[in-house]
Amino acid sequence: MVLSASNLSNASAHRVDNLPVILAGGGFKHQGHVAFDRKKNKPLSNLYLRMLQQLQLDVPAFGCSTGALSEVG
Repeated sequence: MVLSASNLSNASAHRVDNLPVILAGGGFKHQGHVAFDRKKNKPLSNLYLRMLQQLQLDVPAFGCSTGALSEVG
């Protein structure tokens, strides 16, 4: 699995919300572009938790995760 992301969504304004993230490979069911509600967004650590679980690691939480990200089947 390969993850590529940026720490800024808009470098000119130094915005740190709505970050661009690309996840490839890893046995996921890639379905194309997944967008989340900007007001009710999910922590990025939810994606990291899902990635750890995809590696068959029994990890219940990661950082400030609220649960594994289900949108990346």
